[in-house]
Amino acid sequence: MAVAMAAVAAVQLASSYFAAQNARDAAELNNEISDWNAEFAELDAYDAILDGETQVAQYEAVIDRTLSDQRVAFAVNNVDAGYGSAEAITKETRFIGELNRMEIEKQAQEKALGYKEQARSFRLQGDMQRVSDENRASIQAAGITSAASTLLRADFTGYGPKRSGSESSGGSSPAGSARNEVTGYQSLTRDF
Repeated sequence: MAVAMAAVAAVQLASSYFAAQNARDAAELNNEISDWNAEFAELDAYDAILDGETQVAQYEAVIDRTLSDQRVAFAVNNVDAGYGSAEAITKETRFIGELNRMEIEKQAQEKALGYKEQARSFRLQGDMQRVSDENRASIQAAGITSAASTLLRADFTGYGPKRSGSESSGGSSPAGSARNEVTGYQSLTRDF
């Protein structure tokens, strides 16, 4: 019986060790995944800014074409683009073009900010998961300690061959109770 108890404690010890190691490995893997996701989100933020700059450059070409078309239209109609309503139309085109350019940049920055926030969220999630996994590993390490203490505290005195006289019974037994010959424990039944 002592061998069986030692075997159970050894199995408990081994399984607790492997469970704790698996928890540590999972924590490391989850942390790496969170870091990768955060890096991808940061790359997406960088791409959003580049896309915004590309769109601004393309829109500036549209503004330049529009201003050029307006100058051609003014010249065909023999209107001086530097005075009066023609000048007001040119200024308005530049002003609206500048507002649209700023809106494109703002949208790109907002999109990039969203990706950066997502990266922070991935990192925070990874940190929280790591703490959770470390706590789980600590609990499982406590299982290792418990298994070791079970093995060390095992009372092997009640097992093996029956001792004689007062050694096995620990003195006189109360009336109506008897010790089991195999285990040495008192019986819970009484004879009436």
